[in-house]
Amino acid sequence: MTVGQRIREIRREREMTLKDVAEATGLSLTYLSDVERGRTTPSLKTLARVAEGLAITTTDLMNGVDWLGEVTPDALPPGLRDLKDDPYWGGQLDEEWIRTLLRVDYRGKRPQSKQDWLEVYLPLRRVIGDS
Repeated sequence: MTVGQRIREIRREREMTLKDVAEATGLSLTYLSDVERGRTTPSLKTLARVAEGLAITTTDLMNGVDWLGEVTPDALPPGLRDLKDDPYWGGQLDEEWIRTLLRVDYRGKRPQSKQDWLEVYLPLRRVIGDS
């Protein structure tokens, strides 16, 4: 997950708008939008301001962020990591499927549990088919 995806995920979990985060951090709404969309990469100082604005630690903000853009187990969101580690389902989830699932959000929220991710994966697999 990118830093922008992580910021968006936490912001939405806290039911905050970009405007709320902009006001809490002193950063512009446009800049924060660009960060969330991956158009710019914030400095460490800026990340600290964003974390403070979200009322979390910088460490918590960076948890699960993969700076190289690779799909690693540590970069997977909650539940998806569990699904990937599952003896049965994990063998069916190659890197392409993981990347597909990472793009999923429903009404601004990502699935949270292994079961939630499975309920997204199975219908997608039926529609898209096996690669």
